[in-house]
Amino acid sequence: MAGSNTYKKWYEGKFVFPQTYVVETDSPITKQVVSIDVNQIHFTELDKIKAVQLDEGVHVRASRLNLAKKSFLRRLRSKVSLKRIVDDALHELEVILEGRISKRTAHFFSKYFEYQLNQQQLTGIAEFYSEAIAIGDDDNYDFIASPKALDESNQYAPQGYAYLLYDLHTWLSEFSLDELDRLEKFSQRKISKVAIHFADGSIEKWVKEEKMSSHDCARKLSVPTMRPYISQTLSNSTESDKNVYNNLKLMSKTIKYCELKGIEVVKPFKSHFEKLKSLSK
Repeated sequence: MAGSNTYKKWYEGKFVFPQTYVVETDSPITKQVVSIDVNQIHFTELDKIKAVQLDEGVHVRASRLNLAKKSFLRRLRSKVSLKRIVDDALHELEVILEGRISKRTAHFFSKYFEYQLNQQQLTGIAEFYSEAIAIGDDDNYDFIASPKALDESNQYAPQGYAYLLYDLHTWLSEFSLDELDRLEKFSQRKISKVAIHFADGSIEKWVKEEKMSSHDCARKLSVPTMRPYISQTLSNSTESDKNVYNNLKLMSKTIKYCELKGIEVVKPFKSHFEKLKSLSK
């Protein structure tokens, strides 16, 4: 069996790509790169690696999707052009996922999502989509390298792009400018501004890192009358009607707004929402 420091070697970046289990030998002379059979690695070490891969993969996937959403929304100018733009963007995604880009294309530049792909990536995307995502086996993050040592591998892995394009296609297929308009109006309400800034973690960050009071936070958001709502939410008062975490409808709309606009919702907000939703059943 491989030594108990397998996880440490992977985390430090000595596995070039985890799914191939390639490591450097300890020899300072040869610096030889060898392959270790996955069956030689103890299952507890593999489980540790897979757990980090899963956590990092989900985070990378969500972060990229949010950035791409923001890129697309910047390109929307009018309701008249919406259908044409959405249809064109969907077609672009389908062509890439289904491998219909000409093999003679050295680089593909997206019209809507601010990425460019080379031929190797295009081939890898189409292969991973057909072999994993399209058949429902889309929870494999073995391609994720150590977040400490090989961020570049994570950034350019074709599997990561395949997930991104698939997620974008799902998002765009359900896209509605009317819904966007409704949520934009929702976001202008005073209480909504408070909820959105709890959802993205801003208010708790201001309180913890900048030592701001509830009053300071309310003034920063230009909603001074909302101070009690910020205070009661921070203390998570279970009986207060001014606690955002007690308002299921408000939290639900806030999450929809953030998802549509590409704003990452922090884990504590999601946890409060799931808990409240389960209690309401």
